[in-house]
Amino acid sequence: MGLLQRIGQRRSGLTFALLIVLSLTGVYLYHSFNSREPAEIALVIGEPYEAMRQRSSAKISPPYDNSIGFRIPKTDARLRFIDPKYGFITPPARFLVMY
Repeated sequence: MGLLQRIGQRRSGLTFALLIVLSLTGVYLYHSFNSREPAEIALVIGEPYEAMRQRSSAKISPPYDNSIGFRIPKTDARLRFIDPKYGFITPPARFLVMY
């Protein structure tokens, strides 16, 4: 009977340790995905593309020579339109369009 009792205690100890590891992993994942401040694209009308890239915290690909098109940021980003009268900030998104 002593052997079965020790096996049961060992199993309950391993189950408890596994529960602690899984709980800590869950807390870490929740914190890492939900606590970061999203990247930001800061836009001023009339400024060069490279100036907007330098001011923004989002990773945006450099412009191609002699091309018309759009660039998609690598992560979700907020668009911050810098204007004294009509400035605004959008919710985080991957695809942002300004007309």
